[in-house]
Amino acid sequence: MSNDVTPLTIQEPDQTPFHTLREKAFKAVAIPKLKSEHAPSTVFSRSKAIRDYILARAEGKCEHCQRPAPFLTAQGYPYLEAHHILRLTDGGPDHPQSIIALCPNCHREAHFGKQHELLKKKFLDIVAVLEKNLGHLRFND
Repeated sequence: MSNDVTPLTIQEPDQTPFHTLREKAFKAVAIPKLKSEHAPSTVFSRSKAIRDYILARAEGKCEHCQRPAPFLTAQGYPYLEAHHILRLTDGGPDHPQSIIALCPNCHREAHFGKQHELLKKKFLDIVAVLEKNLGHLRFND
């Protein structure tokens, strides 16, 4: 398996109100740190607050193809994957403006597709619009 892709873990989404998730995500922004220097591969620490916010922001739809999540988890939540557009291994931030919620197909394409470099720009543009629109809400929801 490539070092660029970490195994996925399924967690229940946080049921905290959306505006609180967003506020927590932006407060959690930090330069990613190694979890362990003794791990067989490089593993970066990621914020659960940011992940929860990204999945809530998506409202059950892939933020790229706009299709509904392909299935529900055993707990009944839409299954989407939080993708770091600017890879942590390349010094990218664990920041809501650099992460997009993707269906498994779009996520695999982002990592292995022929157009993966073009998708990076497209994803950054999508997230910029989403965050700009949400920024106007200023925690009023």
